[in-house]
Amino acid sequence: MYVGRRIKKGVRNVFYSRKLKPNLKVKEGDSIPQFTDWRIIETPGHTDRDLSIWHQPSHQVYVADLLIKLRTKYISPFPIFHPNKYRASLQKIKQLTPEKVLMAHGGQKHMTTDDFDHLIQYAPKIPRTPLRATIRKFKKITRRH
Repeated sequence: MYVGRRIKKGVRNVFYSRKLKPNLKVKEGDSIPQFTDWRIIETPGHTDRDLSIWHQPSHQVYVADLLIKLRTKYISPFPIFHPNKYRASLQKIKQLTPEKVLMAHGGQKHMTTDDFDHLIQYAPKIPRTPLRATIRKFKKITRRH
């Protein structure tokens, strides 16, 4: 919702079952059926089970919601449930030295080492979750009165 509003694409309610049933279970290093030159990379942080997909021959990586390109800068998504794992995941992607980073929000971009370093430096150090955001806003409101 946040990204939809920021890039002026609107907000849609999307509902899904609390219990998901995967068609296929994968782990680090697995290839994708029908796409055997794409490899799974476990990149938790945004959630506890985020995945990225690495295409070694073209040096492209699809990172889904691991990072977001917003106007002129890269930002961390919301929420970040596991900040230490999140920073480690960014470091893992940086070490691949991809030519292109494909994002769910932001298209495909070439990211420099400086881009990754900046994102890692300013990544959250404590969890950024809906509950924590609500508590922070509540405290801010109650301090004014």
